[in-house]
Amino acid sequence: MYASGLGPSRGAGLLHRQAWLITRPKERLNVARAMYSMRFPGEDVSAKSMQQLRGREGSRIRKLYQAHAQRTGVPRNGREYKPGDTFAAGDDLNRMLSAANAAL
Repeated sequence: MYASGLGPSRGAGLLHRQAWLITRPKERLNVARAMYSMRFPGEDVSAKSMQQLRGREGSRIRKLYQAHAQRTGVPRNGREYKPGDTFAAGDDLNRMLSAANAAL
């Protein structure tokens, strides 16, 4: 069985389960809460809305950017989102971060 067994990546079961979860708002929020509780251990996220969870994550990322800016000496002016040509908005650092994120 070790060499010839079929692993979970050989089927679409996990993909079907993910699609099922994402298309049902209650289940989607429960999954998001479970993921955020792993990211923020010790914090009760059981009553938070999706918007509150996203805000918490945004705050975490801004603090992370600020800490790395201080550590590296790179000036940090924040990220700006402008509808339309978002890549052209902002300074070189923001364009670099956007390109790196798109590459991921």
